Amino acid sequence: MSIVNTFIHETDFYRILFENLPQAIQINQIVFNETGEPVDYLLLDVNRTAEKYMGLKREEIVGKRIKEIYSFIEKEWFIRYGEAVKTGKFDRLEIYIEALGIWFDVQVIPLGSQNKFAILFQDITELKNKEASEKKALNDRKKIEIEKSHYMKIAEERAAWLQTIMDLMPAGVWISDYSGKVIMANQEAINMYRGSSSMTDIPKEYTSYRLFLPDTDEPVTFEPYPLKEALVGVMLDFERFDGTRGTQVASTEALRDKDGNIINYVAVAMDITSLRQAERALAESEKNALDLVEKLRQADHNKNVFINMLSHELRNPLASIIMGLELLEKAPSDGKQAYMAMDIVKRQAKLLTDLVDDLLDVTRITHNKVYLKKDTLEINNLIGKVVQDYQPQFIDKNVKLEFKSTIPVYIEADSSRLAQAIGNLLHNAVKFTNEKDLVIVSAALDTNSSEAVITVEDTGRGIDQTDQLNLFEPFMQVDKSLDRKLGGLGLGLTIVKRVVELHGGRVEVFSEGVGKGSKFTIRLPI
Repeated sequence: MSIVNTFIHETDFYRILFENLPQAIQINQIVFNETGEPVDYLLLDVNRTAEKYMGLKREEIVGKRIKEIYSFIEKEWFIRYGEAVKTGKFDRLEIYIEALGIWFDVQVIPLGSQNKFAILFQDITELKNKEASEKKALNDRKKIEIEKSHYMKIAEERAAWLQTIMDLMPAGVWISDYSGKVIMANQEAINMYRGSSSMTDIPKEYTSYRLFLPDTDEPVTFEPYPLKEALVGVMLDFERFDGTRGTQVASTEALRDKDGNIINYVAVAMDITSLRQAERALAESEKNALDLVEKLRQADHNKNVFINMLSHELRNPLASIIMGLELLEKAPSDGKQAYMAMDIVKRQAKLLTDLVDDLLDVTRITHNKVYLKKDTLEINNLIGKVVQDYQPQFIDKNVKLEFKSTIPVYIEADSSRLAQAIGNLLHNAVKFTNEKDLVIVSAALDTNSSEAVITVEDTGRGIDQTDQLNLFEPFMQVDKSLDRKLGGLGLGLTIVKRVVELHGGRVEVFSEGVGKGSKFTIRLPI
């Protein structure tokens, strides 16, 4: 074979190889301006793969500058290509073409003469997307772990906080599992059962069989009656650790999971042993019987009211917190159950906090330990913020909430306390309205009395005339059976009244009766 034929043969071989490489190849010549800055490049040749990526045929490309073909070329590319040509050093870079939504791996190969260089490039979009997805997944997992750790810490802190609150209660409170074993108890419960014993805790094996029907040896078992059902203010005899007996007034409630299965019991009891002994002594002394029996009856009534209310308000958040903690223990860290459990613990702990805050607020206000931080404020702006905060509650219940603002009304007031009072009225309104009812909040200036007037009016369930007289007294329940379903300690309106009075104002209520809506009016001096 002649040298010419050999050259032609080898040329054809390399051409075939060039055309069929899976990598896209461009043979280019860099273009410099008069200052030696690379500003463009001329396309000398491309293979079939390059044609595919570029969406153009060779005859449409070869002999043209890249800027004539594409408008998205970035200056940085020319700088890198020009540097490779000048130094003769191989370069590699990743390029993202936003117009195409494609990532390319680009290899720059100087060809040694006439400012020529080759570009080998391939689509790595799938790889980059995979890397991005993996990075995001890793970050998401880290975030979930951090959040889980955070909320587990919150749950532990809330559990400790709950124990502290229980220890401060004037009644014995404990939580037991389905079998009756005690899993949590406050100090009052321990003191009640201790007797002469030196024990500092209620043993886990201590179960309900140590309860007896009054004045009998008949044990109250856990299975049939009465702990399977709720007890409200029931008098029972109990056995202490040292074997002695006492008497208690107890309320219990079964805590159930979402399927209705009993998972725990909460019990609230007060030791009335001394009162019971006094009652027996009264039976022997006819002279003082009537007086002392009446006192006992009233004391029992007051205790039963307190115990009944306390047991009702504790059972749901306690059940939810316990369920949430159990879910957190069992649920995968990155699963939906973990998020749900975190949310349950957070919301129910907030509910318990709100109950205690209401009690503390009433106590502080009653004992004149609340000091207002007054400032000049525009009342429509304040009401608007409160309405915005409470809007989700109305949306959840499908009750329409409207705010009718008027001309600016300026008063001297404590913004946080006044917002609390307005919020309590809105909370009360959403509790006692039905689906599709309407609540209207408005503010106005009464020029005749020089007062700012805030009105919360609803089309809800209304208030009986007799109940309106004592509506603002502590622990007042308009409809006890209904209000127990809705929750609360009956302190919201008491707080409203006291806060408004601290501002030198007054609060009024009007309702034509049950089923005819209610209207609450706050009047404040300007």
